Amino acid sequence: MLPLLPFSAIRYNLDHVSSLSDVIAAQSELDGQEDDDSAVDRLYKKHPANVVRLIANREEPGDEPGDRFERAGEFVEQWIDEGVLRRDDDAGFDIYCQIEGESRRTGIIGLIRITDPVPTQDEIPSDENSVSRWVEATGMFARPAISLCRDLSLVDLNALLLRANSVATATDHRGRTHQMHRCSDPESVAAIHEMLSFRKPTRLGQEPGYQAAHDYRDSLARAQGGLSDDHPANFLLTWWVDEDVFCRDSRGNRPFEDCPFGMLFHCVASHIGIDPIALTD
Repeated sequence: MLPLLPFSAIRYNLDHVSSLSDVIAAQSELDGQEDDDSAVDRLYKKHPANVVRLIANREEPGDEPGDRFERAGEFVEQWIDEGVLRRDDDAGFDIYCQIEGESRRTGIIGLIRITDPVPTQDEIPSDENSVSRWVEATGMFARPAISLCRDLSLVDLNALLLRANSVATATDHRGRTHQMHRCSDPESVAAIHEMLSFRKPTRLGQEPGYQAAHDYRDSLARAQGGLSDDHPANFLLTWWVDEDVFCRDSRGNRPFEDCPFGMLFHCVASHIGIDPIALTD
C-alpha cells in the first residue's frame, strides 16, 4: 500500500487574485497581536478574498451564534462560483519549498488515508475556534498537516523540481518565501510513488489537523449512513517533512513554520460544488 496519494488541489485563481501573498495567512501571524489592530482585522484589510474569512471569520454586529461559521461557508461557495477558487485539472503531488534566508525546507504534499487511533480530545483541546468547526463550516482544509518522515532527505527532490511546474509563490509577514511546484505528469507521479514506497510518516500527536480530519469524516459518515472508500473525507492533506530537518530547526533559532493557510486547499465535501475526487490505494 502506498502511504502518499496524488490529489487534485483547490487553489486561488491568480487571474482573479493577482498576488498570492495578499490572500494567505501564516499561523504565526494569526497568533501575533503586535498592535491595537487585531491580526484578523489586518488580514481582512489585505484582500477581500483573504483566507482568514474561511479559517477565523470575525464576528459582525448583530451576529447570532454560529453566523460567522455560516458566513465562512458562504464565502467558499461564492468564491468557487466567481472563479476565485478553482480545482486542478489533474491529480498529482506538490513539492513545497519554504525559504528563509539561507535556510530551505522542502517536502512533498499529498493525501494519506485516515486511520485510527487518533489523539484524544484530552490531548487536543476543542473549542469554538477549533479546526473542526471551520472544516465543518467550509468543507475544506486550508493547509496541509505536518507529517515527519525518516530519511526523506535521501529522496532526490531537486530532480523532481526540475520536472515540476511552478504554480504558486507567496511571501508571508516575516519575509519567508513559500513556493508550490506541481508534479502531475504520469512520469513524475510514478517517480514519487517509487521514491516513497518504502517510507511511512510519523504523525505529530498534537497536530490539530489530524483530529479535525477524523472528526469530520466520522460526522459525515454518520449523517450519510456511511462513506464510499474513495470519498475525499477519508483522506488527510499532509506535508511530508524530513524528521531530522524538523527537529534541527525546532531546536535552533529558526522556529519551524507551518505551511500558510491558503497556499492550497483540500475539498472534503461535495456540497460546495466540487465533485468528490476518486482515489484508490
